[in-house]
Amino acid sequence: MRTLRISCMYQMDEVIPEIEPKDDIGIWHLTFCKTCRSSMLSSLEQWRLECISRRDIVKDSDGCPEEWYDSPANIPVRVNGATVMMTEEEYQKYMED
Repeated sequence: MRTLRISCMYQMDEVIPEIEPKDDIGIWHLTFCKTCRSSMLSSLEQWRLECISRRDIVKDSDGCPEEWYDSPANIPVRVNGATVMMTEEEYQKYMED
């Protein structure tokens, strides 16, 4: 088994129920096998590539794309710690899911 330690001031168990808070300063621990470690590393690689692809997008001080302000999506929804702007239809589907 392997242990992942994440220092994050976000409630990680909101998206990973198995993760455990280690202390009061935002350190989280998650124990998993080698196969799951490989999957996690592949996910981190994909996350990195997605972030790199958005580097040239103009963002506000919170990192939200400024193009949102010209979008018909006008409902801010917190999803995994980020604000996602949704249209009424997208929001209804999100609430149903």
